[in-house]
Amino acid sequence: MQRLAAVPGYKPLLAARIVSALMVWLDATVVFSLLAFHWGADATAAGVAASLFVMPVLVGGPFFGWLADRGNPVAMLFASYSARGMTSLLLLVASDLNVFVLLLMLKALANASALPPEQVMARSMLSHAQLAANAGLVTAADQITKVCAPLIAAGATALHGPMSGLWLSAGLSLLAMVCLVPLRDRARPVAAQGTPAPGALRLGPLMALLRNSHDVRVSFSCVFLLTAVFGFYDPLLALFIRSQGLPASVFGMLVSGTAAGAVCGALAFPRLYRRYGIRLAPPGLAVVGLTVLIPGVLAGTGSGMTTMLWLGLWMVNGCAYCLACLSQAVAIQQQCPRHCLGSVSATARSVQLVALVLAPLLGGVLGRKIGIPLVFALSGCLAIAGGWFWARRAQRGHAGRQAEQPADAEQAGP
Repeated sequence: MQRLAAVPGYKPLLAARIVSALMVWLDATVVFSLLAFHWGADATAAGVAASLFVMPVLVGGPFFGWLADRGNPVAMLFASYSARGMTSLLLLVASDLNVFVLLLMLKALANASALPPEQVMARSMLSHAQLAANAGLVTAADQITKVCAPLIAAGATALHGPMSGLWLSAGLSLLAMVCLVPLRDRARPVAAQGTPAPGALRLGPLMALLRNSHDVRVSFSCVFLLTAVFGFYDPLLALFIRSQGLPASVFGMLVSGTAAGAVCGALAFPRLYRRYGIRLAPPGLAVVGLTVLIPGVLAGTGSGMTTMLWLGLWMVNGCAYCLACLSQAVAIQQQCPRHCLGSVSATARSVQLVALVLAPLLGGVLGRKIGIPLVFALSGCLAIAGGWFWARRAQRGHAGRQAEQPADAEQAGP
């Protein structure tokens, strides 16, 4: 397999992708810090802002995916990075909290427009074998920027004030555009033949792929259930830690531990995926469930957990979560026709975001009714059961393909 660094145009695209990821995490850190400490937002305003930060991805993602399939992805990336820089500058001059929240929605919309063309560009450059290595490398870089962005934001705030993070975000958008300069002559608009019309921004292409591809069906189902389970327990994690008598610093340690586990999973993913393929996704789902079940059961029986045990479980959690999500990303990139890759991947992400929006509401209600430890235990059981079910389906599909290979070889023989 050709090394990724030797693929023409890959290094500029990877550099732009890393800068883009740093912008996303920097924006998330700076914006919500400004809401709390500069604008004095209350819990309601913070909740509205958080929803508006997710909704553009949910609503606009499929449109941006369709646009990436139809147009020039490099030109779309230039436009996306320009819009992200402009919205950062506009946030600097917001006159009041309402204007700031409105501009925040535009910022999230600009951020959402970058992922589909990045995926289309990667698919056009790389072979099927290289896609797994690319997914692992990009995810590792993304998780590292997730850890670094809050530190960069804190340093900029300490040196130059709370608004300096927005100036830095605008500067990073210029850097991302510079990274794209070597690619400006590479990409041409994708042929329109066979591409769905604008009215096809529905679930049709995704549903067709789920029907026709066993790998996508298994991985998508695992990640959808994983997203729902994450939505059940994650918003309650800080409250759970507090109820166990642990200090607030433990929550930050768990966030960093999750990111560290995800980096390990991303680095191990290419080799594991070459060996196990789509059979990697169901165990990832089940292991996440186990890491959530253990704290719930121990708390329910009155037993406490040490900080190191929490940290170890959440590192495993991040690693397993990463392996499952990367399995889906690679399966879609490998199995989806090129002419609709952007729209299908964006629609899949939007469908899963629906679970991420609705699950916390149900988790909060259950937490008040039955207690947070039981919510963790139920979430873990759901993930383990789903992992077991889809592991059987994945193994059955793998066995079927293995049985077909000798038959095909016999038919091809003399």
